[in-house]
Amino acid sequence: MAATRTRTAWLWRVAVVAVSCASGAALVSVAPALASTRGAASNNPSSNNSSVSAFSGDMTTSRVPVSALGAVAQLPSARLGSKIFPVGVSCPSSTFCVAVAKGEVLYSTSNPLGATWSSAKTIDSAGTLDSVSCSSRVSCVAVDLSGNAFVYNGATWGEQRGVTANGFTAVSCASSSFCVAIDGGNFAWTFTGSAWSKSQAALETGTSTSPVSAISCPSSSFCMAVNSAGEAFAYRSGSWAPPVTAANSPLNDVSCASALFCVAVQDSGPAVIYLGTGWSKSGSVDPYSMTAISCAGLWSCLAGDASGDVLRFDGTWSPPINVAKSFEFLGMSCPVVTLCVGLAYDPSTTKVYIYSLSVQSPKSGYWEVASDGGIFSFGDAAFYGSMGAKPLNKPIVGIASTPDGKGYWEVASDGGIFSFGDAAFYGSMGAKPLNKPIVGIASTPDGKGYWEVASDGGIFSFGDAAFFGSMGGTPLNKPVVDIAATATGAGYREVASDGGLFSFGDARFYGSMGGTPLNKPIVGIASS
Repeated sequence: MAATRTRTAWLWRVAVVAVSCASGAALVSVAPALASTRGAASNNPSSNNSSVSAFSGDMTTSRVPVSALGAVAQLPSARLGSKIFPVGVSCPSSTFCVAVAKGEVLYSTSNPLGATWSSAKTIDSAGTLDSVSCSSRVSCVAVDLSGNAFVYNGATWGEQRGVTANGFTAVSCASSSFCVAIDGGNFAWTFTGSAWSKSQAALETGTSTSPVSAISCPSSSFCMAVNSAGEAFAYRSGSWAPPVTAANSPLNDVSCASALFCVAVQDSGPAVIYLGTGWSKSGSVDPYSMTAISCAGLWSCLAGDASGDVLRFDGTWSPPINVAKSFEFLGMSCPVVTLCVGLAYDPSTTKVYIYSLSVQSPKSGYWEVASDGGIFSFGDAAFYGSMGAKPLNKPIVGIASTPDGKGYWEVASDGGIFSFGDAAFYGSMGAKPLNKPIVGIASTPDGKGYWEVASDGGIFSFGDAAFFGSMGGTPLNKPVVDIAATATGAGYREVASDGGLFSFGDARFYGSMGGTPLNKPIVGIASS
């Protein structure tokens, strides 16, 4: 008997909203294509109130209702064990996604939340593309069930045929020079950006031939692969460890935010979580098989199941919300904690739909930081430690939270960084010569990097925080006092004490108080 499902109502959102607060219950919504309305979630992919696109004959997608797209091509039913995986999706940022199916590829080069995707481009005459991974908007690798690989450089796809006679089943890229693909014989193939090399032994236990279903490589020194026997295989610095039993049923997908955090979903039973030393049950309220998952950061994951539900994981699982009728989610990619793109498959018609999912985590807390590094927590913001009562070379001047609200960074005026909770240290300007003191900090949306800004407008980038320009070396009327990143992490704004605003990357200029009389100087900035 099918499990009973309750429908969940929510407020439709047009824009992705980034919040920098503590933890709270998750809210997941499908982006609207037309006017915003309030109401219960629709389970009809042809309705006008959800931005859902189907692969048409040429895989062109549209923001118009699906019913207006006309006939949808019959996609091949490429099989791995008893599961169907004919498609793949990878979004290395919130402004770039690649989806593959059959032998075709399409792109979204703006915010995928409701955006129109490109017309399809055929790159594989074998027509069996089944997996893609992009480490950036100029570096992707796609593989097919015929054993061919295709490398994207930002403009064209280079073809590498016949890499393996066993055919590829999954690929994951940590960078343009490090990708790992798994073939049908469970051999791991490493790609350096120019050549492929095969592992000496297959990923299996004894005579077991359970197929590897998924792989995730958050860095060039760590990967995690899972198979249909519930086993997990860890890759560390050039070698694969023996398999360990992670679950008691087939593992369908795995996503790792780091070498210390992976989540895998299985056919039955709870999802399992890896925290660097072993696997444990994560707990779940989903009555269906979870089939796809993506973790944008530590404790920030979205999973899809075989019944069209999505579930948010931030240490606990949210109740399932149905967004894709009774379809099976086959792929999920979350470039940032507030945005995911999922592919769902209708087995009765073999249609594949693209779902752009806005993920909001309502939070109700905040921290105050003092110049001695003392932290004061309010609401549901937890205390993870501080520099209070500890010797400092220079006073603390700013604080930034991790995306899941389970950690924060303090920055001192000499550029020293102090990390607490799940906030990782990626470097700092501490003990390095500075023209002017540091005055603020902002973190990237995935929590894997941050920017420091100096009073002369100089920007210092660490981790995956990219440099998009600065006011360093440019004459200023007044000193810069703070920085705020955009929701995409592809830009930031500096603000000066006279209200002057300086925008870089995808940060748009909407006006400022520069040149306007002020009673008192500006001291900070925050992005909406």
